[in-house]
Amino acid sequence: MAEQRPGKAMLEDYRLEDWLRCPYRYARKRASDRRADRLHWRQLAQYAISHAVDGFYQLPPQSRKREALDQLLDSRWTNKVNRFESASQYEHVKALLKVRLYDLLLENGNHNGINGDPIIAFERFETYVQPLGTTLSVIFHTVFGDTCGRELVIRKYTVNEDRDISEAFRHLVTVFCYYAFGQVPSRIEVHAMLDGTVQSWQPDAAGVCASVDYLRLLLSFEMDEGGIRKSGDVAECRTCPLRGDCLA
Repeated sequence: MAEQRPGKAMLEDYRLEDWLRCPYRYARKRASDRRADRLHWRQLAQYAISHAVDGFYQLPPQSRKREALDQLLDSRWTNKVNRFESASQYEHVKALLKVRLYDLLLENGNHNGINGDPIIAFERFETYVQPLGTTLSVIFHTVFGDTCGRELVIRKYTVNEDRDISEAFRHLVTVFCYYAFGQVPSRIEVHAMLDGTVQSWQPDAAGVCASVDYLRLLLSFEMDEGGIRKSGDVAECRTCPLRGDCLA
């Protein structure tokens, strides 16, 4: 784990996602507004997905079956029905996530050309990036590689597609891998489980400077709320405890 050096505050992937998802709620959380700490149903679903995938790869290959996936998701699934928009949505999300996990982990077992288990699964890494003057911190969901070290496939699992967050992740991981591992990923994938979509990129070393510039721009905002409000009552906002403040 890298040591934080003097300079800008550490850029952590999960904090960056919180800020991109809702700058206002992020700022209220930093101001110790307890309402902002109330978990959204997507956060609860994300927790269950992450533990189910991690648990799946900890099983011996012969035990990786539907029943095991069901048990893994059920064991981490929330009982907080009131955090969802309705009881029917609560059940629908859980059922659909199981189907998506079957498709991704059981039906597509070759990982789009990368065989075997991940070389990294749900681990946090840090590295110092001199051009940014800061340390980057990333929780890698799964990383697949070949025996020659030529392939490095980064896979992230999310509840819903969010192009802003995915774009930030692409740049963050490209820069991180270049400075930490000495190579850019051969492929970066973001799987939106409920939507059934995959965003995929194949970065190259020539694009590292552009990714550094992207992160430098984000750092210049200092991830502050800065008076930003969402422009409409989007789906993310419907169960937010700060909805009245933000959209007033």
